Amino acid sequence: GSWIFLSHSSRDIEKVRIIRNEFEKHKQNPLAFHLKCLRTDTQEGCKELEDLIKREIDARDWFVFCESEAAKKSTYVNMEKEYVLKRGKKKIRILV
Repeated sequence: GSWIFLSHSSRDIEKVRIIRNEFEKHKQNPLAFHLKCLRTDTQEGCKELEDLIKREIDARDWFVFCESEAAKKSTYVNMEKEYVLKRGKKKIRILV
């Protein structure tokens, strides 16, 4: 199956879980971060999270962006989208 990065706002996690489950039913390998466990109140924590996200993007073939109002305002979703485009990734889908 394809390796899929699901970019979303944490406010959209319930919708994203439905999408993730559908991919898994079709033997795909989606990754939907919900990284409330990492600290973002320090520079080190923010850098650790950004590095982790970039490594995961580099390891994926497909990218699905959940474009909600919350996602449009999300610093991390915008960073992920910018990084995917910067890396020249071509297999991108947008869900509204």
